[in-house]
Amino acid sequence: MMIHTRERAYSCSVCGRGFGNSSYFNRHMRNHTRKRSYNCSVCGKGFVTSSNLTEHMKIHNGERP
Repeated sequence: MMIHTRERAYSCSVCGRGFGNSSYFNRHMRNHTRKRSYNCSVCGKGFVTSSNLTEHMKIHNGERP
């Protein structure tokens, strides 16, 4: 029922943003803690999600300007 009422079971203690899903909440919290588990093997830049790293790699592969 929380989806339909837009209730949020998980609330960020840093910024107050609410989440109905623990996975989204945990990913959001890594932004505040600066924990970057996915690192670029070319330049060393870190990312919270693997999809962000994949998108970043397009720069090095010449797929994106």
